Amino acid sequence: MKRLFALILIVLGISVYLSPNIQDVYLEKQTRKSFEQFKSKQTENSLDELCGYIEIPSMDKIFPIYLEDSYENLSRGVALLNKSSLPIGVKNSNNVIIGHRGWKTGSFFKDIEKIRIGDLIYIITSTQKLVYRAENIKVINPNDIEKLQVQEGKDMITLCTCHPYLSRGKYRYLVYCVRNEEVNKKPEKLKETEKLEETMIESSTGIIEVEEIIRKLGGIIILGILLSICLKRKASR
Repeated sequence: MKRLFALILIVLGISVYLSPNIQDVYLEKQTRKSFEQFKSKQTENSLDELCGYIEIPSMDKIFPIYLEDSYENLSRGVALLNKSSLPIGVKNSNNVIIGHRGWKTGSFFKDIEKIRIGDLIYIITSTQKLVYRAENIKVINPNDIEKLQVQEGKDMITLCTCHPYLSRGKYRYLVYCVRNEEVNKKPEKLKETEKLEETMIESSTGIIEVEEIIRKLGGIIILGILLSICLKRKASR
């Protein structure tokens, strides 16, 4: 019985410590594999459901972009908001890309706050690679749909997720990105108003860091209890 209890503690400790890291690693491995297949046009995904991939270097993430924002698609990648523009690189368009702020199958847009104004983001389709630059960051109410409208003369993508983290969708965190025609062009110096607007946003970084610490401490405590039990058993022999 004691051996069974010890085994349960081992499994529980490892699970607490590694999950959801295991899920993230598995999902990222599968995503990068399908991404390479997509680039070589060997993907099994139908073009009716997958329209490309988004690469976000500042988050060190690549996600598949699905045309339909269904439960299934949002559990394996990100998706275009219903009736949003398609990512084909034309002016007078705004491709609103939505993703979970962390989900049971992966982290997705959990670390979206790592994106800073001036960072580059890439959209890879079956025919081209488009480069966008983060231009603005805002937090809006869920019903402020006018903030997602096309801006005249601009070719844009807008990343959208829940905010704050673990708030169950209280607000929406938006990263507005404009087409960067000159890939090698250095980002312009940020205006003071842009810096101010970004710093005024309530950050979830602290909550995410605390969650990570608690998760790791939980694993360490469980493993510590297990070690203590083993040492006591050894001393009693």
